[in-house]
Amino acid sequence: PTLETDRGCPYKCTFCDWGSLTATKITKFGLHRVFAELDWIAEKRLPFLTLTNANFGIFKERDLQIADKIVEIKEKYNVPTGISVSYAKNSNADVFEIIKRLDKAGIQSGFVLSLQSDTQEVLESIKRTNLGINDIEEISGYATELQIPLLTELILGLPDETTETFKSSLFTCIEKGINNFDIFLLNMIENAPIQEDIGKFKLKTFNAYDLFYETSQEENEDIVEGIEVIKSTSTMSEKDILDSYLFAWYMIGLHSSGIADVMAKYLHKSGKSTYKEFYTSLIDHLQTYQRIPEWEKLIRRYFKQWKNTGFYN
Repeated sequence: PTLETDRGCPYKCTFCDWGSLTATKITKFGLHRVFAELDWIAEKRLPFLTLTNANFGIFKERDLQIADKIVEIKEKYNVPTGISVSYAKNSNADVFEIIKRLDKAGIQSGFVLSLQSDTQEVLESIKRTNLGINDIEEISGYATELQIPLLTELILGLPDETTETFKSSLFTCIEKGINNFDIFLLNMIENAPIQEDIGKFKLKTFNAYDLFYETSQEENEDIVEGIEVIKSTSTMSEKDILDSYLFAWYMIGLHSSGIADVMAKYLHKSGKSTYKEFYTSLIDHLQTYQRIPEWEKLIRRYFKQWKNTGFYN
């Protein structure tokens, strides 16, 4: 089930149409309604809850009450056991207090830091400099102290981003203690403000038909729904974006998945190698083996096919 406890977003990130339509207005739904819906969900023994708020935790006292209600029904009905939620962008101790209470009750949540980029010029271009989310180290410290899983999201293909700045964001995350990433290609959402910047940043796209559930069957082409996905920008060519995407895949496989993270951390902390030096050298070394270039060649071919057809094989 999905549950909305408030609607709207106070931010105007250019890649998103959530806040651009509502600006600073957030409408709160009555707590009696929210609590009644939570009781109904619990009585139906539904195990996983999706909160559809843009910034859960933005209202400290109110959202703590909602979190306590979720804990209450978990103790009574043993559900939900997991929650998906977008926490407040100005992530601080208040948000982690919510996560701590959920975690103590055995409700899996974790925390996603919506970083998108660590490059100041890029953040300015997407109107995201005012969110106060740049103190990654503090947020990572909270997560480590509470032993809460921490994940960050980065968007590839943002205005003014380059291959080097994108890689730099990855390494900054690792240096600050964030070891898990989700990488997304920029989607040109129809009502997002970035639509007005297409000419300014020379944004070129392709139409992907396989990003929506149950609308992408090739045999039903008359009802297929697509979305424009970034192909190149004024600062990143098509090759740059694909090279960066593949590099991110290497990093997720080698670091996030735990293949080389212990070695990398040891070398970094002992001053023998930076994360950038270690992983750049390791990836170069892996590419001397026959199977790795073969795999990479396949990915590049399928990626090109995706851009040409809209379906990723």
